[in-house]
Amino acid sequence: PPHGPGQASLIATSRLARTSVRHARMRGACAWLALAALAVGLGRAAALVQQVPLEADVPVKGSIWANETVCYVVSLDSNTTRDIVYWSQAKLFVHLQPCTGTPHLRASVHGCPSDGATVNWEYQSAQARTDLLAKGERVTPEWEWIGDIETLSIDLTHRKFYVEVSAYQPPMRTNESIGELGRRFRYLGYDNEADRIEDILFMGRVEAAEVAELRILQRILMPESSYTLSAFLHDEATFPQAQIFPMANTIDWDREVEHEKDATIVIGGDPLAGHYIISFWPPTLAGASANATSSSSSAAAESDGLAAARRRWLDELAPVHSRRVLEMRHDGPVTLEHLEQLVAEHPNLSEELAAELEHARTVFSAGDVIFDAHPGSPHAQAAGVRRQMKADDKKEKLAKVVEEKRSTALDKTNAALEKLRGVVPGFDAAAARGKARHEEYVRERDTLPDYVLRRSSETHLRVVSNETGSASVGGRSQHVITDEELEYMVYWVDITKDVRARWGVTTNSMLYEFTRLLDGEPRQGPLCSPSNPDTTKCGIKQLISRSEFTRIDKDDNGIISLSEYEAEYPPERQAYDDGFTSNYTFSKAAANNSATEGIEYGTWRNVYDGHRAIFDASVKDPLVRSYWTVCGLNVTGIPMVASGNVTKDPTRAEWLSSTGFEQLSSGKLVRTIKGLDDADNNVYILNVIVRNKVTGEQFAYKPHVLQRKFPDYEAPEAMDATGTSIVIGVGVAAGVIIGVFIGLLIFSKNKAPRPTIKVVAT
Repeated sequence: PPHGPGQASLIATSRLARTSVRHARMRGACAWLALAALAVGLGRAAALVQQVPLEADVPVKGSIWANETVCYVVSLDSNTTRDIVYWSQAKLFVHLQPCTGTPHLRASVHGCPSDGATVNWEYQSAQARTDLLAKGERVTPEWEWIGDIETLSIDLTHRKFYVEVSAYQPPMRTNESIGELGRRFRYLGYDNEADRIEDILFMGRVEAAEVAELRILQRILMPESSYTLSAFLHDEATFPQAQIFPMANTIDWDREVEHEKDATIVIGGDPLAGHYIISFWPPTLAGASANATSSSSSAAAESDGLAAARRRWLDELAPVHSRRVLEMRHDGPVTLEHLEQLVAEHPNLSEELAAELEHARTVFSAGDVIFDAHPGSPHAQAAGVRRQMKADDKKEKLAKVVEEKRSTALDKTNAALEKLRGVVPGFDAAAARGKARHEEYVRERDTLPDYVLRRSSETHLRVVSNETGSASVGGRSQHVITDEELEYMVYWVDITKDVRARWGVTTNSMLYEFTRLLDGEPRQGPLCSPSNPDTTKCGIKQLISRSEFTRIDKDDNGIISLSEYEAEYPPERQAYDDGFTSNYTFSKAAANNSATEGIEYGTWRNVYDGHRAIFDASVKDPLVRSYWTVCGLNVTGIPMVASGNVTKDPTRAEWLSSTGFEQLSSGKLVRTIKGLDDADNNVYILNVIVRNKVTGEQFAYKPHVLQRKFPDYEAPEAMDATGTSIVIGVGVAAGVIIGVFIGLLIFSKNKAPRPTIKVVAT
């Protein structure tokens, strides 16, 4: 419609104001970019001269900010090169362990990559990821998390290598990642920056200028990246890379920290009320998790029923004979004969267990092992000594084979040299000079410190220490790990504040706010559907399922069609991640909706499984914390005292051997954790570090996330007709009994007193 002069003037003024604001924002963005270019230029100028020598086998610690880079130079001297040329598979192994932030590895033989040199090796390079995806292969799981341990294995083809450590900036490829950056600025009180990020999102497309601006904003929130860097020279043929960290590379070792029992919070009765029990496998029981009920007995082919029974026998007997069982396991393996002794002392078994035991007598003999000896028992120690002796014998045989090969090669060389004697002029004089030079080199080599490279026919490894201990890494070759060498430390950290900031709060019936539950579907029904704007009753799982359904449903018709699903989950991704729970596919999920050709939200919320990865990504964020490496746990985590009480002074925490933990019959170590707060649906992360006292190696388990739910009162569910009838019947009966009692009381009060005779003594 036409506008009057006043309206036209007002509109023009409004447009001029919006244009001025837009220009001001553009000038601000240009200023940001200019400052960023200056910072980057200064950082690169500093990198031109910041070259730090990195000696093999000598770990270094460092820290960098988001726009900083450190270039380490590994140089091989003449003596080192002289030894390495005899190695058939000479390797440089670089190991980066993050403590905080996102330190990142790349290397070159031409110079520092930050100075423009070609990058020859890079951990998790974008090109490698793209090539794998193009082949339809999944990216290696170890590459999934930036901020975790990074390694490079490089062929020793040059005498100088440039290893560069820089702070990796996670890419922001999606609106969700850009929105998450804005939420962080908003949470920290940087409203101007958060508004600018929202403006970029509102534009609908992100071009080069906006990408540069977002990366500059991202650097503001990136923490300092601290790390420990180590380099090792080794011969892969005689000392494989896996033997540098043998415990970390133990085959079939289950590193999961699992939840054993979460007793509900009650008053009295349960002595474990409010406690949280975790269990984990020691490295010495690698592979046991795949067959937790296996044993060394001759009846290894027992039935599944007996396998389950074995796990329950101690549960039935241990409460009465826990001390006797522990004594038996410390003396050696518990056989069927020992079990018969316990049953004789405690014969009142349930009918089910009695029947299982009767069946076991027909399968097992008296000497068959039912439960293995405790790892700290003399029996287990003797077994460890036998394994060590066997390994030593194998080691000696290997040394003899190597010595024989060297002697044979030396004999061939001497025979060839003898043929040259008398033929080549000055041969004898040259041989004498070479012999004298070799003897001088041997004398110098034997007087050098241990950390200097020496050619060893046994290990072919130049190391004395790594980032986690001072023991010789060379001594790890063929070393057999025993329980007596291992010690453990449990760590914990409260992340409730961060979860609350990221995922919001929920309210109870009294309108009190609590941190959102990880899984909290209201009993009143699917109140977390996209049609309901109120999300105060949703759990994190339901909130993610709801938002992902809305995002994938592009046409917003309430149904995810096959084309919409495949746009998010193309066939190559479905090979390793289809977004559904086990035994479900798109066609099977869509079959639940007979009236539509797609998946409705009611089905989606029950079969969608992608919420796990999204929540894990929000928790395992290296820009916030690091708790999956040894160094990161020492920075972020809080050590737990031996009693497992998190309220106690952490300075009293100490390393414990396996005998300092409770232990399941399968051999898993158990720790009961006490004192975890539940006032705000608190979320915690638990983890364990194991260290080897002999080799000095340390390694962290996989982190375990738990939530302590606030003991909030919830109204009981509505009862059916039968339950209502029972309640009415009980109420009527109680009323009749109370009425009779009151009637008898009134009758006794109103009854005339009987005459009494008083006897008086005279």
